[in-house]
Amino acid sequence: MSRRPCGAANANPCANSQISRRQLIAGSAAAIIAPDLPAQADPAVGACMSWLCLEAEYSVLTKRWQEIESHLLRLGFWCHSSSDHPASNTEARELEAIDRQLDALDEKRQELLTCLPEIPAGTLRGIALKLDVLASVIRPGENEDVCNLVMSVVCDLKTIKM
Repeated sequence: MSRRPCGAANANPCANSQISRRQLIAGSAAAIIAPDLPAQADPAVGACMSWLCLEAEYSVLTKRWQEIESHLLRLGFWCHSSSDHPASNTEARELEAIDRQLDALDEKRQELLTCLPEIPAGTLRGIALKLDVLASVIRPGENEDVCNLVMSVVCDLKTIKM
């Protein structure tokens, strides 16, 4: 009955990012106007880090969802009415709260993912982080060759001094 697929490999939650699309586009414009800004001003770094943090938070919530669902299955909750298991109401409310959070995170991730191609990477780190996002989005089972290529490029970039 789980409606959530497993998230990315990132297991640690990050601070909730509140970066807006307008801020991302403004950062991109600043990078175009002033290309000699230091590496810290690379708008791709901030945007990708925000996306990866959202992905990590999504993954943590997905894991919690799965733990609650497994607990309810062990209790036989899905086989009986909720009146048989009064404690299940607490779990049901938590699942609903997690579901709302996952929907909000998914919307933020999708909006940010849509913006990423428009954000220029001004450093190798920015390029590497864009590839990290890409590697998180590609599912190996759907296209193993593309996934392997992206992971290879990520590894190659990590070996280059940034």
